[in-house]
Amino acid sequence: MKKFFAKILSCALAAVMALFVLNGCALITTNTERDMAQVIATVAVDEALKEDVYKRELVSAYNSQGYYYVEYQGMTKQEAYETMLEDIVKNRILKQQAKLAFTGATSINTVGYFAQANAVLDTDKSSYDHVLSGNNWSGKKFVDVTKTDSLDQFMTEFEYYSIQYDVLSSIRALVDGYKEEEDEHKHDAYETFQGEVRATLTASNEESGNEWEMLYDEEIKVVDKDGDFYKTLAKINKDAKLNLDLSVYTTKYDLALAVYKAYVQNFTLVDDRAELNKIIRDLKKLGFITSDEASRKTPVTKEEILDLTYFEDALNIQYENMLIDKYDLALQNEQEKMLASDEALYDAYVNMFNAQQVKFDKDYTAYETALENASNSNLVLYNPTVEGDDSYGYVLNLLIGFNAEQTAAITSIEGNAKLTKAQKEKAREDVLMTLTAKDQRSSWVQANYGDYDEETGKFIVSDTYCKTPALKTFNGDIYGAKSYVYHDSYDDEKTAYSYEAVKATEMPFDPFYANIVSQIMGFTGRNGVLATCGEDEIAKFKDLMFAFSTDPGSLQDNDGYVYSPKTSKTTYVKEFADGAKQIVNQGVGAYTVVATEFGYHIMLCSKVIEPTTTAITETKFIADLLVKDSIPYLFKEYQKARLVADNASKITSKFFKDNLDSSVEYFEKTYKDLMKEDK
Repeated sequence: MKKFFAKILSCALAAVMALFVLNGCALITTNTERDMAQVIATVAVDEALKEDVYKRELVSAYNSQGYYYVEYQGMTKQEAYETMLEDIVKNRILKQQAKLAFTGATSINTVGYFAQANAVLDTDKSSYDHVLSGNNWSGKKFVDVTKTDSLDQFMTEFEYYSIQYDVLSSIRALVDGYKEEEDEHKHDAYETFQGEVRATLTASNEESGNEWEMLYDEEIKVVDKDGDFYKTLAKINKDAKLNLDLSVYTTKYDLALAVYKAYVQNFTLVDDRAELNKIIRDLKKLGFITSDEASRKTPVTKEEILDLTYFEDALNIQYENMLIDKYDLALQNEQEKMLASDEALYDAYVNMFNAQQVKFDKDYTAYETALENASNSNLVLYNPTVEGDDSYGYVLNLLIGFNAEQTAAITSIEGNAKLTKAQKEKAREDVLMTLTAKDQRSSWVQANYGDYDEETGKFIVSDTYCKTPALKTFNGDIYGAKSYVYHDSYDDEKTAYSYEAVKATEMPFDPFYANIVSQIMGFTGRNGVLATCGEDEIAKFKDLMFAFSTDPGSLQDNDGYVYSPKTSKTTYVKEFADGAKQIVNQGVGAYTVVATEFGYHIMLCSKVIEPTTTAITETKFIADLLVKDSIPYLFKEYQKARLVADNASKITSKFFKDNLDSSVEYFEKTYKDLMKEDK
């Protein structure tokens, strides 16, 4: 599920980790215990929830995040502190509103979310309702939780232990950072290559703990015993000596919960008293813990460590962020339940279709801009008719470009007024004859994006970056390969290589096209149409682009460049525009090779936009709502996300508008000294 609230202080634990970095630094000028304990603001959306904001919280936020606003975003010190204070206050407002919404009636919902979820019939419950109607980590029913209960009482078992794991493991890392001798693996060289690595086709995959909770009643992916997720938890199990039998867990949720819970329950720093004393000493110097706390016996248990003010603050910030996330998801869940009927959804589709028709018929540039930005979250429903036989479409471009010397020669030819048009074309053809293609992935080799084979001296690119078998071997020579052993993030021993030089083999264009491009794609000449062109053929061509294209704009995982019958002849060079027109009008799978002042372009039509001038009928629309990737299906998902995003934004804005003045009191005198600019 997508989150629509901005995460404020999302790097809360960075303050904990920053302590090691800041040790000995003087980012703040006032650091006494009494000074840091001053109240700089109070927040009270509800009088029963009134709470103080302490100066130490602002300083901690600045150290973890605000400091970088100054160093890297050009803010003044005062602007950074003011930004961080506003963020802290906004977080408190959202947290208090979330507490009210979960436990009691608000203007947004008639009953508290916990009561609302508990009242829904079992057969009607969404996965989110099942979570909210269950028990918290301590076994207390959520419906019995009150607005004045501590933050942890709003947490499910998974949320409670995953948050505690995050905080405790960060403290563990902080302790390790204070040790005089770091773990030997931290000196291992993971990557010797320094430089910009060529773009790849990799896609990110993010999951968060409480999003798993929202999917509690669904299967949360069977654990992949060879996957990174499993290996990460296996490393935790090993390092923390938890002795869990991980093979008995079949879902990510169950496995993660077991590991996090065991880690928290077994956590101790009994053998790290010396490092803890140093940390406590530095925290006291900064005013982040009190003299009383510093004078106690060295804390070693989970309870003792989290009882220290600084770490307790870090834990509460994590709970706070999780509660805000839960509220965001509760709002989304509520809006999805209230989503219009199929008939009303169809009416919304027709309204959007008609609006686009009016806009695009009036302004074709608006239509072309929409095509350039088209995605599942930017739907184009109306596609105008094009005069003649032309169509709009998308073209993938594999450019084999000129080198600097060849580009200079082309520039000289084009600028020579003494040459006739025919002479210029002949001279350019002579330069094109010297054009060579070469594998552009030398930085992938240097960065170990695959495996080096000592026997053959070849480098095989990982499946993550290239899936076409014929393109997986880097085409070139590798010199001075030296192996080294390192331990990856899962503590597995790995072998990698550093290289004195990596040189790609240069190939004249004609043999490159005949022996590599045509063989892989099944092209029968320089112009033609593939018998079939589906996702597999498109994926092969993209692998070719990422391996050989010298056009940075082509290294995107999209449909390619938009061809417009109206504007492409002026936005692209003539030969490219003519080639794009030719293959788009031939259809998906059409290909051609054209020469321009930039080099040779191998072009493939990936998509043709058929005119859509009549809205889908209501019967057809409703029938296709469950057909994945159909226009009705995509529109429903788009409408769902759009409504939730709009409503969440409006709700958030209203919270802040209603409360930033009326519910917040600032004590400017207590923190103004922080904002004095350094001289």
